[in-house]
Amino acid sequence: MKATFGRLFHRKESAKWWYPIIWWEMRRIVYNLILVTGGFISLLLLTAIYYLPPQLDEYPVEGLAVLGIFLGLAMANVFYTAGWIVEIFVLKFGGDWSVKFGPSLLKTGILFSLFVVSLPTLAHFFYWIIRLVALAAPKNNIPLALWR
Repeated sequence: MKATFGRLFHRKESAKWWYPIIWWEMRRIVYNLILVTGGFISLLLLTAIYYLPPQLDEYPVEGLAVLGIFLGLAMANVFYTAGWIVEIFVLKFGGDWSVKFGPSLLKTGILFSLFVVSLPTLAHFFYWIIRLVALAAPKNNIPLALWR
């Protein structure tokens, strides 16, 4: 497994302007597989959160959560393309350090994209915590003025 990810981030030095495009595009399928896997896990966790007590009256996966995950995947690919565009500028104006810049940018982009894809699940998780706190809080001890 480590060897697979090592090859994913391995980079040869090249001064050709088109090399970053080929390097990034050869990794796009793996990138999308990582994101789809992350989105699927996020969807599973979102469904599991729904079944935790106290349950909601509606099933949240039917609505904006699934749309949010797919929009996150689409936007991640737009930003993925921006990765090689930025790297071409770095190669043109930054010189030697573009060999290390591309793999670092890819690693950071994967982590950020996984975070974006998991945002709907994180939002529902925090909403679940708020519901738990609201149910556990004594209702008579909180002045109404604090809720305005």
